[in-house]
Amino acid sequence: MRRRRVWIAASLILIGGIAAAVASMATSGGPGSTGGGPGVHGLLSQVRSSFGDDRLLSASIIGRTLTVRVSAPDEPSAVSATFEAQMLAAAVHDSESASGQTPISFVKFVNSNGALVRGYGLVSVRSDTGVAPLAAGKCRSLAQTVQSSAMALRSALTLPYAGGACAFKFQTSSPAPLSGAFLVGKVLDGMGDSNKRSYLVEVDNSAGVPLSVDDYTPGGGGVAYTKPRSPIPSVP
Repeated sequence: MRRRRVWIAASLILIGGIAAAVASMATSGGPGSTGGGPGVHGLLSQVRSSFGDDRLLSASIIGRTLTVRVSAPDEPSAVSATFEAQMLAAAVHDSESASGQTPISFVKFVNSNGALVRGYGLVSVRSDTGVAPLAAGKCRSLAQTVQSSAMALRSALTLPYAGGACAFKFQTSSPAPLSGAFLVGKVLDGMGDSNKRSYLVEVDNSAGVPLSVDDYTPGGGGVAYTKPRSPIPSVP
């Protein structure tokens, strides 16, 4: 297993300064949660429902940092789970801004045991990117232009978070690991504002095992997972 971190916008050096600036704490659905809106617990439920899975376990706010506990037992699930967490962070940021509060600035990811997800640090939250919302069904219509007999579309979510984002899942009949990067290039033009759009692309084999998972957000940059190739047996 291997992970390639393309770009991380926030440095862990900031942790000390953030800790010193802690002024309030909000736990999922508890006292001090996002006011004037659905709150962290409500937004967590909304985002979890949007993705239709259970990768997001809980969330809490300390100062201007959102901590999201995710289910990420392996590398491909970590890419997807942290992307979902960043969509939650964008939703929290927008809700706080709309309520006249100082919005969160960072999001960090911890696993089901509360430990930092390996390879992931503190990430900036950038929701107000100034892009136009995506029309309903936009991501599915884009995905249908690149599917083929060897690359079947399994799902395409048009998400309202971070100004409008896409999450794609494809299934391929090819047994070889391949990157979703070539798919990303074909759909980004259709999304528009490619440097400001968030997306997730997963390609599974016929058994449903992820061969590649690629994501990008303006605040967190890009992360890519590619399933390692099986070693070629030596000939005696």
